[in-house]
Amino acid sequence: MNKSRTLGLTMLVISLVLAVLIILYYWTNSSFESMKYVPLYVMMMSFGYVLAQIIKRYVVRKQYWWDWLYYIGLIAIVVPTFFASTDNFTTLGWMTDVGTLFLIVPLILDGKKILSTK
Repeated sequence: MNKSRTLGLTMLVISLVLAVLIILYYWTNSSFESMKYVPLYVMMMSFGYVLAQIIKRYVVRKQYWWDWLYYIGLIAIVVPTFFASTDNFTTLGWMTDVGTLFLIVPLILDGKKILSTK
C-alpha cells in the first residue's frame, strides 16, 4: 500500500471517530443550553474533523460527489449557536440530530469505494 493511500485511510478513520463523538454529543444532550452554548471540546473536534477532510482531499486527489455532504453536518452544528431560541428550539434540535448524520455519510461512501477498489 502506498503512502498516500495509507494517509487517506488514516484520515478516514480519524474523521469517523470525530464524527461519531460529535454525533454522540448532539444526540445525548437535548437541552437548550447544550445546543446554544456548545462546549469548546466539541468545536475542537469539529475543527479536527475539517482538518482531516482537508488533508484527505489533498492526499487522495480524487473527488466524488459526496465529498461535499459533510458541509450539511457542519451547518447543522453552527446554525443553532446563532439562531437558537426557546421558540425554535425543537426544530433546531431535530435539525442538529439529523444534520450531524451528514458528517458520517461521506465517510461511509468513501469506505465503500475503498473496499470496492481493492
